[in-house]
Amino acid sequence: MTCERVAEEDLDTRYLTGQLSEAEATAFEEHYFGCERCWALVQQGLAAQAAVADEPPRRPLQRPTRPRWGLAAGAAVAAGLGIWLVVAREPVPPADPIRGRASIEVRTASDDSFVSAAWSPVTGADIYQVRLFAADGTLLHQRRLADTMISVPLDSVPGAAGGAFWDVEALDRMRDPVGRSEMTRTGLPADSS
Repeated sequence: MTCERVAEEDLDTRYLTGQLSEAEATAFEEHYFGCERCWALVQQGLAAQAAVADEPPRRPLQRPTRPRWGLAAGAAVAAGLGIWLVVAREPVPPADPIRGRASIEVRTASDDSFVSAAWSPVTGADIYQVRLFAADGTLLHQRRLADTMISVPLDSVPGAAGGAFWDVEALDRMRDPVGRSEMTRTGLPADSS
């Protein structure tokens, strides 16, 4: 089984709507369990079905073994997801994962030796991805930490002399974003060149 065959025969949709024979379903499962692209198609389809049906997604190995009224609903879901099926054939840039998430306010400080940032804890955050950028957008420093403050020696970020900006992203245990800051300018000592 190949990804091309999956696309040509619409096997992912037929699998999700229970339209494959037992042998076809088994062959498709053997393929998609080892294929990142097809695995993603099936997982997206399960999530879409669950969202439309307002219920938790099925486990991938569960599939209808006999016709029932849910099959008609599944066909309706598949028809309603026609656009999704066309778009899912090509990689799609992720939607903005931060929309509706916590906004992080970053407080900055600096002295002759260090540049620092601090922020309040974000509910649900397990770790923070912290980046320091130069005024021209060059990444100067990056670190993941559980604390809500960071100090970086000025001599380790020589590009900060023209100005620097902090960016903080809160990540949950699954490393999904739960909050983000605006780019926050940090004040630097006048002689920090």
